[in-house]
Amino acid sequence: MPSEASETLERSTTAKTEVGNAQRIPVKVRDAVDDGIRFAKRTIKQGRYASEDAIAEVEHKIKQKPFQILLSAFVAGTVTGGLLMWFGAARRR
Repeated sequence: MPSEASETLERSTTAKTEVGNAQRIPVKVRDAVDDGIRFAKRTIKQGRYASEDAIAEVEHKIKQKPFQILLSAFVAGTVTGGLLMWFGAARRR
């Protein structure tokens, strides 16, 4: 009989441990979601600051060399348009 009692006590302790672990799962999930949201917000802020810095740098370059920037934009547009027309013509064949 003592072995049955100790076995029952051990099962009871194991069951209590498992119930305790199961009760902690929602807390762990909630913490993980909160951490993910916090990380996403921080990443969005960093991206916004980086884009603002890039825009300020471009504005500064445009003020320094307006004609060179205008020529570069014209060339880039012309090359892009030419490539699109070339690929479009090749697709029709």
